[in-house]
This record gives sequence, C-alpha cells and structure tokens, in this order.
Amino acid sequence: MNRPPGNLADGTSVCGTPVGSVVCDVLNAFFATSVDQGATWTATKISSVGHQPEYEMFGGRQVPFHGDYLGIDAAMGTLFGTWTDNRDVVPGTDPRETPDGFDVLQCRATPTSPDTCANAGGVNQNIFGAALSIP
Repeated sequence: MNRPPGNLADGTSVCGTPVGSVVCDVLNAFFATSVDQGATWTATKISSVGHQPEYEMFGGRQVPFHGDYLGIDAAMGTLFGTWTDNRDVVPGTDPRETPDGFDVLQCRATPTSPDTCANAGGVNQNIFGAALSIP
C-alpha cells in the first residue's frame, strides 16, 4: 500500500507531532536529464530545502493540496524549472483535531471559530525556480 509523501502508517507526519520549527525534508525537486535518447537518466537535485507536501492548508485548513504548479523549459543549453514548495509554511496546531504534524498556523478562539490569521504564515505555499546548464 502506498501513502502520500511524509505520512506514516498511523496517519501522522514523519516530521513529528507537532512539527514546530523543524525543517521537514520530505520532498525535493529534481531535474532529470539524458544524453542517450532516454536509455539512462541522471537526476540533479535543484531545490535547496526539502519540505512537507501534506500540510493541511486548504478546505478550511483540513485538506492538503500540494499544487500542480510545475513547469520546465529549455533554451540554449539551459533548463529552467519551477515548482510548488511548502518550505515557508509555518506549522501549528488545529484545535479541531488531534495533532498529526500536518497542521498549519491558525488562530481560532474555539474549535468552531474561523481562522483569524490567514496571512500569518500558515498558508505560505510558494513557487520556486532553478536553472541547470545541460550538455
């Protein structure tokens, strides 16, 4: 059975519960290149920091969505790539559930109150990019 990246069998994060300020190196971005028409491939890590792709930032802070914002282009011997990354997300706790390590910073007076600090870092999913010279 396969689980989403960063999930343990008990449904908690591999990064611990709660995550706190620990960098959660679960997922990185790579370029893959081939010089023999795809018979063999070489992977090059392009992200400088790994991140937890399963933070619950959507659907009222209960649904993880890593995004489909991936792009790659090539010009004059250089690859350019972009990807969605959660390295800037501020982890937190969700008073509506048992801590699982996937919760993001939010401000709720009670479990039924709305999040009053949506711009405080709990949803800081960003787009990053890198370039790589190719032979």
